[in-house]
Amino acid sequence: MEIQEYLRVAKRENNNKRPYLYVNAYQGKHIPVAPSKTVSMCAELAEKISRAYPGEKLLVTGFAETATALGALVASRMENACCYLHTTREDTGEGEVLYFTESHSHAVDQKLVLKGLDKAVEQADRLVFVEDEVTTGNTIEKLITLLEKRYGRKLRFTISSVLNSMTPERRQELLERGRECIFLHQIPPGYGIHTLEHYDYSDGQEQSRGWEKASCSLRVLHVPPDLDTRTVTDIRKLDQTCRHMADMIYQERKEDLKGGSVLVLGTEEFMYPAVWLGNWLEEQGEVGEVRTHSTTRSPIMVSRSKGYPLHSRVSLPGVYDRNRNTYLYNLAGYDAVVVLTDSGSEDLTGLEELTGRLSAAGNHNIFVYRWSYDEEYL
Repeated sequence: MEIQEYLRVAKRENNNKRPYLYVNAYQGKHIPVAPSKTVSMCAELAEKISRAYPGEKLLVTGFAETATALGALVASRMENACCYLHTTREDTGEGEVLYFTESHSHAVDQKLVLKGLDKAVEQADRLVFVEDEVTTGNTIEKLITLLEKRYGRKLRFTISSVLNSMTPERRQELLERGRECIFLHQIPPGYGIHTLEHYDYSDGQEQSRGWEKASCSLRVLHVPPDLDTRTVTDIRKLDQTCRHMADMIYQERKEDLKGGSVLVLGTEEFMYPAVWLGNWLEEQGEVGEVRTHSTTRSPIMVSRSKGYPLHSRVSLPGVYDRNRNTYLYNLAGYDAVVVLTDSGSEDLTGLEELTGRLSAAGNHNIFVYRWSYDEEYL
């Protein structure tokens, strides 16, 4: 897979610390993508990691928000991955956490939930971090320092990513401290950011008006509480549940999905089941074009200029917290939309506006499935 296929550069909104953002068009986050491309990219990274550590038991950790699905996909495609979790910006209510910061981000606070982690560390030989892009490694290094303080030197660490723009000197520095780096593509620091001055950001489409409450179906799916990937999760069990979910949704909505174009939309950190379902629908061969992406907390400038990756933006109240802003980029019209979320909020303001905006964009067959983490099963 060539880097030119999916690497794009975009301009962050009101961020002086790091004004640019690498947008991975195959990531299933900002840009609608055929989910099979996301899966293929992650399988390539997983194979590279597996070859590097044969015989080692790997604890895989993705980074919120954009790499939650990438991390899970990498873990699910490695036989030696013993479990998976990702960092989070949410208040999970799961007790003790490790706090660290992502200083260049729109939302600097990050945390790693410790529930189940002590046992997972005892079983693992190495902790593999998965990111979409690593620029300096400083954020991951902050978390490694906290982990070493808690667990001593038991674990070995690997920083893996699709893209890596660290200097050779920085990679060598990390290697000398026991942090190995594995990536699919090396890019020079600041790659492509000079192009951002050539785009006209005044012509981007902000879709902020003209929506009404949509008619849509809301279904609650009961899943075991240990499948929340913000805590240590058995990736095989998660995949089994996703398969069960896919079968059920398809049987329920077969007539709406067959033959037409379908969007499977995730919400913020809850990306993996959306990519999983979208890929499964592609594999069945009974639906038309399938695309997946998700809402995000990242404010990014949009432009209609040729070559710029994000040409439209919908601003929304969050489905997890109505008081925070979320965004949906490059929204199009489809014959059917399946929204997957694990928001447990009783306030449906964000969800109602999301489905209303989907409807206003020409999507009229909208089906919402919400994962509820409890002791009942699908």
